[in-house]
Amino acid sequence: MDEVYALLAVKDGWYDVMEYGKSKPIGQVFLNLELEDLMKIRVVCETASAEYMYKIFGEFRTIIEPLGCSYQDSPFDMDIVFRCREASCGFKTFQRFSKVKNILHVEIAFNEEDIIDKLKAEQRFIFGHTTYDFLSETLLERIKNNDVQPFLNELRSSMHEMRWLEDEVDYSNSFEEDFV
Repeated sequence: MDEVYALLAVKDGWYDVMEYGKSKPIGQVFLNLELEDLMKIRVVCETASAEYMYKIFGEFRTIIEPLGCSYQDSPFDMDIVFRCREASCGFKTFQRFSKVKNILHVEIAFNEEDIIDKLKAEQRFIFGHTTYDFLSETLLERIKNNDVQPFLNELRSSMHEMRWLEDEVDYSNSFEEDFV
């Protein structure tokens, strides 16, 4: 039997996502209790040992979650789950829509063996392009009118500012990021 727990929050903030039987959180989620009519975007990151993943996706949270606050009357909320696990776990990248909850659930899977030995700049490059490509494809498929394009333009611009969508790996800060 799977164990289930509920997170009851009394104020806005980051909360750990726990897995039964483990002492360390497997990710974090931001809950904003005040936003009723705005697009809510929740990001969860799960990794076994990818050293930079939490740091990199912490950067991504600062980009994506505030964007949701910019879009009133959104057709749905969005959950984004990043999984970086061994290939043997069998996680796949996919999306599904819950009509009952009006939530687009997106899971983006990364094979830990493919990125574990890479520098942070290389991981950011892989994560950035994979994430933007899948999110834009998914949103364009789900939202047939032009309402999604301003969101995607703002997301792309913000990701460029954070060096997530460079044309090639930016090694200019690798020493400071990886070894300091």
